[in-house]
Amino acid sequence: MAAVTIGGAKQLFVDDFLIDRRDGVNLVMNRPHAEPAMLLGTDKAWQEGPQDFIWAASSVLAVNGKVRLWYQVNVLEPRPQPVGFVAVDKFVAYAESADGVHFDKPDLNLCPRDGAKPNNVVIPDTEGCSVWIDPKAQPQRRYRSIHCDAQAYKPVFHSSPDGLRWTRTHEAAIGDCDSQASIFWDRTIGRYVMYTRQWVPKPPPPETASRAHRRLESDDLVHWDRSTIILQADERDLATYDASDDMPPVDYYGACVFRYPDPTGPYLMLAQPFWHWYPRGGPTRPGPCGYDVRMLVSRDGANFERLRDRPVFLGPGPMGGWCSRQVWVLPQPLVMNDEIWIYFFGANFDHEGILDPWSQGRHRTGIGRAVTRLDGFVSADAGFDGGELTTKPIVFDGERLELNIDTSIGGFAQVEILDEQGQPIAGFAKDECEVICGNSVRWPVRWNGPRQIAELAGRPVRLRFVMRDSRLFAFQFVNDRGSRG
Repeated sequence: MAAVTIGGAKQLFVDDFLIDRRDGVNLVMNRPHAEPAMLLGTDKAWQEGPQDFIWAASSVLAVNGKVRLWYQVNVLEPRPQPVGFVAVDKFVAYAESADGVHFDKPDLNLCPRDGAKPNNVVIPDTEGCSVWIDPKAQPQRRYRSIHCDAQAYKPVFHSSPDGLRWTRTHEAAIGDCDSQASIFWDRTIGRYVMYTRQWVPKPPPPETASRAHRRLESDDLVHWDRSTIILQADERDLATYDASDDMPPVDYYGACVFRYPDPTGPYLMLAQPFWHWYPRGGPTRPGPCGYDVRMLVSRDGANFERLRDRPVFLGPGPMGGWCSRQVWVLPQPLVMNDEIWIYFFGANFDHEGILDPWSQGRHRTGIGRAVTRLDGFVSADAGFDGGELTTKPIVFDGERLELNIDTSIGGFAQVEILDEQGQPIAGFAKDECEVICGNSVRWPVRWNGPRQIAELAGRPVRLRFVMRDSRLFAFQFVNDRGSRG
């Protein structure tokens, strides 16, 4: 078995990529904790006339110690079913925060609206945005934004030097595009990649269509090629429920795709399936007619694997709350100290505008936050009876091994370093490893002998983790001078 060169890069247990054998150890997705409070809203109830509502296609970035939020606002006017509501105006507004929790909406006065009153609108007449910083762009176009024109089915690009003053640059002809997209410069292939929605024929029969997610590549953000479908309802999805009309019971409305923990890490997808699987009478669509969030993993950005049992990653909040019927993850979760903050859009009414009956007649939307530990998406878990995990041969660069691990007080972990033949290397056997018992995102592994781990750098070795009642999230070889991959 060929060795995998990992250098000093952090290694996550989001899949079996580095795992050769595991016994009594399971890979388990960890749901983030969704904070109950809405962080940002319009603070207006749905009344008789049009009202402003925050909507799904919003974006967040952490830049120079500040959390910057570009949020979509739809001005909605209620209509009888089966329409539910219509948008009479759409725009992107801006908010910012020093701590990522308390947001200010500055009076920017950049885009006149409502008689030139002070406002925080930055892109008018636009249905949402995906904002990212382009490392290949000139300074005046450092910030990029894309939104998908729901009428023309074309992605429209804007650029900005500061994230506030935006200029429309171009459209791209890629076929249908009517939902939020994820775009970034992929260092591995040296091209831009876009993940966006497309309508595809339903298999079988072919006379109906459903929403799927696809991937494209580009050198210049104008010309796109290598379009491939990467996620759509499969046989297991379609067999879960009997569709109550000519639509499948679920299709995939959108997806947030990013690389974690750095631009060379694995690709993670937080996908928004659109569920509509039970009849509820009248002219409305089948229920529940809303979104939750599922997680997928890829090592090449094109072939994504669903997690076993397809668990929900982020679901709606409690009935009666502000996000009880829909949740939608904003692109690019933020690493904030030793946590990951995942911002999301939520609503207490479904895609048809039908209100959660526990919400006392008030329609609400807003932006919230879910939190998990650093590297906390998936962990390799051993129960109380214990288990072990052995990696494939790896070649590392570093002077110390650190683990992101959480053991119970009654649990522990130890690490053994093996040679290519699977034999313990003298000085690094399990019984020579100090017992690990505790919870840390950077637990230093120590052996009792005089040998230094740097002696093994550059040669193929395996790691054997022996655990009981523990969760192992990641490992990383680092230098004593403090540098990490």
